[in-house]
Amino acid sequence: MNMLIKKTMILLYIISSLTYFYYFGLTWRAILCNQNSTLNWIGSKFLVQNWEIQEEFAQRDTIERRMKRLH
Repeated sequence: MNMLIKKTMILLYIISSLTYFYYFGLTWRAILCNQNSTLNWIGSKFLVQNWEIQEEFAQRDTIERRMKRLH
């Protein structure tokens, strides 16, 4: 039972650290590419979301620049 609790805590720590890295916009593709295909799939999902967010910010930035140019 004690070993099970330790393993669960380690797993939770790993999951929380990965979500921490994701939410701060760091792509951990280098780690995931060396693992199995499931992890690659998870990584690609996170990366796609990250790119979409960056694209949205870039579009917003260009719109703001155009507005400044007009005024």
